[in-house]
Amino acid sequence: MPNLTITDNIQNLPIKHEVCFANNERVYDERIQAQQMKLLAKVAPFLKRFLEPDEEILLATAARAPMGVGELFFASRFSYFMKHTVLVFTNRRILQFLTRMNYVPKGSVSQIRYGDIEKYDTGSVLKLSLNIKYRNGRQERFTNIGWNTLKKVDIFMPTCVQNAPPTEFKQRHSLCPRCQAPLPKGKYVCPNCRLAFKNPGEAVRNALLFPGGGFFYTRHRVFGIQFAFSEGVLIVLAIAWIFEAFKHATEWAGVIGIAAVLLVIKLLHIYQARRYVEEYIPVAKDLTTVKLG
Repeated sequence: MPNLTITDNIQNLPIKHEVCFANNERVYDERIQAQQMKLLAKVAPFLKRFLEPDEEILLATAARAPMGVGELFFASRFSYFMKHTVLVFTNRRILQFLTRMNYVPKGSVSQIRYGDIEKYDTGSVLKLSLNIKYRNGRQERFTNIGWNTLKKVDIFMPTCVQNAPPTEFKQRHSLCPRCQAPLPKGKYVCPNCRLAFKNPGEAVRNALLFPGGGFFYTRHRVFGIQFAFSEGVLIVLAIAWIFEAFKHATEWAGVIGIAAVLLVIKLLHIYQARRYVEEYIPVAKDLTTVKLG
């Protein structure tokens, strides 16, 4: 029997039970119902404000948000932990919620209107992912989605995409978590309700000036502490080595080596912090009615 707290959280959500609680053979499955209710309960308080009249929930799944080439090869360890997301498929669109590891929303929301999808595929057994090509030519990949979930997506998504008109955006775009208005790319204040978002300039400034500062700015305190320790140790070593180098010229090679390592760590720090805030993270954690993670 579903947990009462979970049931209360998803009460009044417009769930299409015959799709959401069925397996990929369209047969009701009690285990799938429990999984869906548990995941939806995490995002329900935040999700409810975004649903449109007559919009129905078809499926919810945990996933990994799209990562750029630099994130995949230069910062994959950090991206892995910073890209937890929940995808909610409805009869009109896909809603994406960036979350903590426990799937509590962080306040970053984007949507993919089915009409903005030119084509998609659900990968293979060896490469489980939802790959989307948008009408503007851009492509994105959502990973870490289960095989059975992807096969279920294949059941309803072709009809959703086929019948949907395109929008002016022609790609995934962010929404204001307070007023639900679309957010213009590169502008970090909602033009409708004036909600402020963390911005790349501040992320870079904090990463440059303070050890671990970029990660503290993005509220990734564990990474902030790790980088603060690493950068702090290197700075202290560099200063000590510089004093030695003034006494012995041969020690300048050590100073250069330490500086090179510090530079690489700083670049990684700056790159990851900047990339993360591009997903529109609100400055305020309290958005009036919903407590964020």
